[in-house]
Amino acid sequence: MRWLAVIIGGGLGSVCRFGLSALIYRFCGESMAWGTLGVNLFGCWLIGVITGLIEIGILPEPVRFFAIAGFLGGFTTFSSYAWESVRYMQDGMIIRALGNVLLNNIGGLLLAIAGWAVVRKLLFS
Repeated sequence: MRWLAVIIGGGLGSVCRFGLSALIYRFCGESMAWGTLGVNLFGCWLIGVITGLIEIGILPEPVRFFAIAGFLGGFTTFSSYAWESVRYMQDGMIIRALGNVLLNNIGGLLLAIAGWAVVRKLLFS
């Protein structure tokens, strides 16, 4: 059942990644990897929320397979982000590459913490 949960979650996550990324690019343009950045940051926030809900017992532990390994595994796009950063470097856009790396990593860490903190604040205040 764990494998099935990961497969279904991953498929849904991939479809959601494609749709959200396309929507972001439509509104923000393609001058920067805004779609990938938006998906990564939102995915980082979601992993904080889901982990927080599992830790406090609102969501059962087995949800981790569907939601984190499956859905968020298919949803987040760090492999795409890494390749886009490499392409920027290859094209001589070092500042853009560094900006992409910093925004994805620092923004992702901060939003994972924020997602976890939101759950804790809403349920324990």
